[in-house]
Amino acid sequence: ALNWLLGEPKTIYARGQQTDEGSWNHMLTTVDYGSASAMIEASALLPQGYPFSMSLAVLCENGRVEYNFKAGGVSVEEGSGLNSLMVYESDRSYPLESKPAANGDAWSAEVAYFVECVRKGIQPQIGHPEQARLAVALANGTRQSLEQGTVISF
Repeated sequence: ALNWLLGEPKTIYARGQQTDEGSWNHMLTTVDYGSASAMIEASALLPQGYPFSMSLAVLCENGRVEYNFKAGGVSVEEGSGLNSLMVYESDRSYPLESKPAANGDAWSAEVAYFVECVRKGIQPQIGHPEQARLAVALANGTRQSLEQGTVISF
């Protein structure tokens, strides 16, 4: 989502906690896009049963926009999720109505879109191979930064 919004990263710096087996189970990553920066936090250290959650907060010139998703259980397939989209300005805050996904949540809508593209034999306009390549490169850069403890130029 960050690459889609902000473009190609310039640098990546990540710190995290590693298991004895070598897996990274908690990390904080700073991604510099040149004209904007982003922070990513990912964790597998939450209590058992904690619902799958995702949020995106954008600090704008005159306020902040926040999107939050919390699944009905530990995975997106369990129960109905909760979505909220809020705008915070200096003198007020208010929810934005977002168009609900036909099948309940953004994750299911993403899969349904991909399946529909395959069925129709068309190239996806959202989540196309170049975007996927960039997402994998960002993930690999994050891992490299974690392992080396350095800033990685993209």
